[in-house]
Amino acid sequence: MTLSNQRPLRILQVVGGMNRGGIETWLINVLRHIDRDRFQIDFLVHTTQPCAYDNEIRALGSRIIPCLHSNQPWLYARNFKQILRDYGPYDVVHAQLYLFSGLVLYLAHQEKVCTRIAHMHPLTDLHEKRFLRAIYQKIMTRLLSKYATHIIAPSKSSLKAFQAICNCSGKHNEILYNGIELSQFDREVDKRAVRQKFNLPVDQPIVIYVARFTAHKNHAQILRIADRMSKNGVNVYFVMVGSHGELLNTLKEKVAERNDMAMMVGVEDISELLKTADLFFLPSLEEGFGVVAIEAAAAGLPVVATDLPTIREACSPSHHPFMFPPNNDELACKNILSILENQELRKQLSADARKWANNFSIFSSIKQLAHLYENCTQ
Repeated sequence: MTLSNQRPLRILQVVGGMNRGGIETWLINVLRHIDRDRFQIDFLVHTTQPCAYDNEIRALGSRIIPCLHSNQPWLYARNFKQILRDYGPYDVVHAQLYLFSGLVLYLAHQEKVCTRIAHMHPLTDLHEKRFLRAIYQKIMTRLLSKYATHIIAPSKSSLKAFQAICNCSGKHNEILYNGIELSQFDREVDKRAVRQKFNLPVDQPIVIYVARFTAHKNHAQILRIADRMSKNGVNVYFVMVGSHGELLNTLKEKVAERNDMAMMVGVEDISELLKTADLFFLPSLEEGFGVVAIEAAAAGLPVVATDLPTIREACSPSHHPFMFPPNNDELACKNILSILENQELRKQLSADARKWANNFSIFSSIKQLAHLYENCTQ
């Protein structure tokens, strides 16, 4: 397909909603920095509720287009096709919805969109393994196998995991690491002033975690780790930062009862919070890549994380010895304390982390994405 030089490529990103999260933050950074004279990006979402990035998306000249009834395929199909007719034509439909992307790309094929990209973020299906879910997975992977023209993933491990459940042969398969805006983490901050601003202790080591408040992010382990340290008389303060999730209110109640922990919701810029902490703890039980580990590294934080293959890809090799099996509280505690109690080790890991983060610039990510878009529409 040859496009006129008189207009930009038109891309429809399909995502649940543009609240703060790994995928969504990567997408807004792409929109901020991509050449918008060459690429016009709109966002199809599954909600009419305002989301954190909506206003900025509109200010940057893109549209937020609600497509409702994702739990009723026949209504969703009608709405989706009508959106493509009303707002299109689109050169690319880029779906960020894991298995549901199968239906999205089937509908895009019916509306004659030539380039249909499935961006497979999770390592595994997060839904409970039940009979109907197995049928759903089978249907959606068949649709993806037939109607996706490109399969991309944010890590080698997540791509390999998806290839194990879906026949991706004959398609363009590519790894596209989530890039971050490194300049946010270059500035110096007054740690004491930042801690006072957020009502955090100025004289205690701070261990921080940034994630949605949802089950697989495993905030429960932070609570257990804090209990263990408190019983042993270890003076460490924990901070959990996020924007949304089904466990938000439950965690709020639990944290409110403690004096060794804080919970922050809706922080617009996490860079200064990261830069005022001493260590990043990542207890997640499922990640497609673990871009928060890259953000923590850019802030110069040592990272102690669950030893998942996807998170291992996101962490500097010097940090691998400090990873731990899922939910291994004893080893997680030991690794956290071994870093906090050794200033020279902490400095070395901090330097390694900053150097490692330079491999994941948003500009490298955008360059690869732009090349993909332009090549697949020629």
